[in-house]
Amino acid sequence: MAVALTLLLLSPALAQLPAAIRNTLGLDSQMTVYSADTLGRYLTQFRRQHPIIPGLCSEAGGDFYLHKPGVPQPVKAPPVPVQYQAVKGVSHSAMALHAILQPCMDGLSGDSTREEQFSRYRGEMAATQAGVMEMGWKPERADTVSQILNSNIAFLDQALAVGAIDKEEVDA
Repeated sequence: MAVALTLLLLSPALAQLPAAIRNTLGLDSQMTVYSADTLGRYLTQFRRQHPIIPGLCSEAGGDFYLHKPGVPQPVKAPPVPVQYQAVKGVSHSAMALHAILQPCMDGLSGDSTREEQFSRYRGEMAATQAGVMEMGWKPERADTVSQILNSNIAFLDQALAVGAIDKEEVDA
């Protein structure tokens, strides 16, 4: 960013500005340089004193690494249990639902591709719902998973029946 501003300051139009204005614009550029330097020093100091656990997203529940202060190589955590992965999949179903709904906020009528996609995703959630009790979850977790899936399915059923999507309902 500092380089970009320096190049701008060298442009003919800016070169004609009074020195006071050019100097003031340069302050903003230098703030970026100083902030980056301070952030780098802060992160180095923070890493020396505190453990950091980054999580990298994946379909298998994510990869987690523990960076211990003073230890050069991170420790990779064991994979998360498949039960966690299944709950994550159900919780992400609402995000996927939003992703397929977003392009259709003006209506579904006449868009057979979207209706097919909705129907297919509804079928996938219904198949998941049918197997909830076979997952071996505690009853309260199975109930929560069922509620999420039932809510998603009911929303899709309503959208398919009406041929429209209510943005307020999506937001709710």
